[in-house]
Amino acid sequence: MKVDVSTELNCSAVKVWNEVQKSALLLQVIWPLARIASVDGRSFPERWTGGLTIECRSHLFGFIPTGVRNLHFQRIDQINFEILSLENDPLVNSWTHAISIKPLVLPFSAFQ
Repeated sequence: MKVDVSTELNCSAVKVWNEVQKSALLLQVIWPLARIASVDGRSFPERWTGGLTIECRSHLFGFIPTGVRNLHFQRIDQINFEILSLENDPLVNSWTHAISIKPLVLPFSAFQ
């Protein structure tokens, strides 16, 4: 199965790219459907980095334990504004999560 979600935001691609790399944004986006916390009890890094693997405890709706979730940030491309993570947990055997930020190109008529 493939799911493709896109959102138009009223700000620059650079600003969105700066925010999407932050652990705090992931925690905010998944709440209240899920909550994750690192297995070792340490805080997540402020920003994700390529090659980083995090093991975390996952809870549906913030309180139903679902086991250990692995997040591996395979690639973070600072030039093309792309993140590729490989994820898994007891509920989802394999999940490739791709995030890409693209500037909105307005049609010529929008400038008239």
